Amino acid sequence: MEPTRVDTGAVPPLVRAVWELLAPAGPTYVVGGAARDLIRGQTPHDWDMATRLAPDDTVALVRRAHPEWALGYAGIRWGTVVIRGADGAGAVEVTSFRADGVYRDGRRPTSVRFGTSWAEDASRRDFTMNALAIDLDGHVVDTVGGLADLAAGLVRSVGAAVDRFREDPLRMWRAVRLLSQGPFHLEEATARAIRAERPRLAVVAAERQGQELSRLLAAPDRDALGRALAVLQELGVWDIIWPEWAVARGFPQNGPPVDAHCLATAAFLPPELRLAGLLHDIGKPVCARQNAAGSWRFDGHEQVSAVWAADMLRRMRFPARTTEDTAWLVAHHGFRWRRATPTALRRLWAGEGAGRVQSLLALYEADVAAWGGRLPAHPRTLAAKLEAAVTTDAPYGLDLACTGDDVREWLGLDRPSRAVGSVLAHLRRVVIVHPENNHREALRREALQWQRRHGEGAPAPPRRPGP
Repeated sequence: MEPTRVDTGAVPPLVRAVWELLAPAGPTYVVGGAARDLIRGQTPHDWDMATRLAPDDTVALVRRAHPEWALGYAGIRWGTVVIRGADGAGAVEVTSFRADGVYRDGRRPTSVRFGTSWAEDASRRDFTMNALAIDLDGHVVDTVGGLADLAAGLVRSVGAAVDRFREDPLRMWRAVRLLSQGPFHLEEATARAIRAERPRLAVVAAERQGQELSRLLAAPDRDALGRALAVLQELGVWDIIWPEWAVARGFPQNGPPVDAHCLATAAFLPPELRLAGLLHDIGKPVCARQNAAGSWRFDGHEQVSAVWAADMLRRMRFPARTTEDTAWLVAHHGFRWRRATPTALRRLWAGEGAGRVQSLLALYEADVAAWGGRLPAHPRTLAAKLEAAVTTDAPYGLDLACTGDDVREWLGLDRPSRAVGSVLAHLRRVVIVHPENNHREALRREALQWQRRHGEGAPAPPRRPGP
């Protein structure tokens, strides 16, 4: 049978140059996600190669042929050398064929042996569709049945799934992340192994799991992401990494259960807001009240959810800014957009900034959409309402039509004073309610009235000389 061949035209110049340098010295392949993407006709984001050369031989060959290339040695103990071009743009990771020893820390083998065959190297990899290789002529080398699984959209472990997950439990996250990359589904034995071995995730560093969650939530396809999030739920992975999630699992409300609603909300959002969607209602179970008619109320759940969300993200070592922004969105997601007056919208915009307010509206849209399975019509009206309230066309904009220097002149000050900041804060509050007054004359009058009320800012009268 003629071997499968793929188009390698998308290979960048640096990767091609490394490939052509190493291949004559020993079998060298593009492997992993890069091979998978090329076979699917997609352009890889990261480039990985595997070679029969030992890492020291790879380094020596590159140094002789291209001394201008930069080399990274952080992973050389495990056989990996990172090669970067002279301009610093682009990189390729080259790893020697290897066989692994025993895994004892749930992350790395205790020893590795280099110089093996590709077939032996492929047998230690995580999933069959990630254990495909492409040679310099574009021929696919498949020793584990990965081509058939890729064609069928099947995420299957290489060898015994339980063994692969015991070697590195983080592979459970990677299995689900693959589901978010296309029309894929988990092979039955692989799914059963995740369900059985998921308690091992409790000993994996929280930071590593946070990184995997971030990569998962960055998936470009909303439908594929939704399926992947649902699989994490179905297999019980959420309950292991976040005990709070176990409390929300299946909890009833006036619609879909809390956990299902949170997952759906996240899938409706752009990647940078999906954490807020995922956690926006996480505190509802402890705020639940049910009336005699069976209807649920969750008074104060926004604040409880915000506290829980911040704690959950800190435990997974998310950046402080991401944690803060997510907690703010969760705390304010109950903002009553349809009832909000223009003054309330201007106050929110002036206090929090355009980015946060627009993100809050996007979270509201997704929250509503997750109840009915589609985006509602009225948020577009709300977006227009928000734009009309905060338009920056003079004289109605929220940016003051004066500066601190103007205020200092109006108050008769010849040097900086705390009174200037107090007046500017007062003027901003005035403009929020009365944007029509955002012009210099009205602001000057308002500043002088503030001075008369507070008796501050005006210079003291000169002292009369004594006798």
